[in-house]
Amino acid sequence: MTAHDVETETSRAVIDVIDRPYNTRKETAMYPYSEILRALGRIEGELIQIRKLSERVSALEQAQSWLKGGWAILTAAVLYMFRGISGK
Repeated sequence: MTAHDVETETSRAVIDVIDRPYNTRKETAMYPYSEILRALGRIEGELIQIRKLSERVSALEQAQSWLKGGWAILTAAVLYMFRGISGK
């Protein structure tokens, strides 16, 4: 890519920004409202993810308790087997 190509792309980008349709007075006044609505949508999406997070944490806690129980049963079985072997 040559310097002329970069310069051409830069000038095209500047022209695209200038020619945007919201440069009229009415649409410029509406632009902040669309930004506010977009921000509210992002906030709502984050709140939904936070609600889902608590469900995922609950599922992980339940799985952890099952694993603890499984390890406790396995440990008890191994100790019982070694107790039987060493008792003879």
